[in-house]
Amino acid sequence: MSWMDKDEMKGLSSQAAKQDVEALERLRLKYRPVLDAMSQLHVQVLVMRVQDHKLYVQALAPSQEVKDRIWGRIKEISPRYADITAEITVLKPEAQNLEDPSRSFSPLPAAVESPGTAVTGNEGDTDDRTP
Repeated sequence: MSWMDKDEMKGLSSQAAKQDVEALERLRLKYRPVLDAMSQLHVQVLVMRVQDHKLYVQALAPSQEVKDRIWGRIKEISPRYADITAEITVLKPEAQNLEDPSRSFSPLPAAVESPGTAVTGNEGDTDDRTP
């Protein structure tokens, strides 16, 4: 088995990067109506990249209604989600007013608790996450 030299490896790496950029642009064009709706509805896009030949989007929506509207737009373009993976999290109600510095920002779903709080499952069963 022969080993590639550094120049050959760089060439393959840059070629793959170019293909990822081209795929990202193609998918961004296809999903332009979704991305426009996200902007208009104040959805914060955290990550957008090509992953496993699909457009991968991670975002925060201000409400469940907005999240549902975005999914509706995605389904209009790709009913089977053939080339998109979207993780859209709804902000906790106290995180929606980000202008109030006394409120904490948490992109986690409401069911997820912060470290250091007690999480209760079954009656009397407590998991204290304080180290």
